[in-house]
Amino acid sequence: MEIHGYTEHGAIDATIDGLRMTVPNDLGNRHRQMIAEWEAEGNTIPAYVPPPVTLPDLAPYQFRAMLTLSGNQADLDAFIAALPEPNKTIAQSKMEYSLTFRRNNDLVMAAQGALGLTEQELDVLWLQASLIL
Repeated sequence: MEIHGYTEHGAIDATIDGLRMTVPNDLGNRHRQMIAEWEAEGNTIPAYVPPPVTLPDLAPYQFRAMLTLSGNQADLDAFIAALPEPNKTIAQSKMEYSLTFRRNNDLVMAAQGALGLTEQELDVLWLQASLIL
């Protein structure tokens, strides 16, 4: 094969086996072919997993409004009241004096289970609460 140059569209002007011809320079197909050969060797491309959504911290008024509006305030109060000391005092102090509430806080995650909320249900409530201005 003798390459004479390239056309304005990127095709290869070449002589192959004595015949002069224009050959498409199709890098996209070559790329797909390389991937197919790689996969034929037993390799796999893992499925895309989107990064986890990071939920914002809540201000105390947003957190408390979420509890009341969702009907979970009484259940949370009962959960905290049933905790053994010193966990009960610590949880009560966190509820009364925290300047922010984090979704991944140990108390929030423990209360989630006690309230019978799934991860998705709590995430929805948390996101709704973050929109309260």
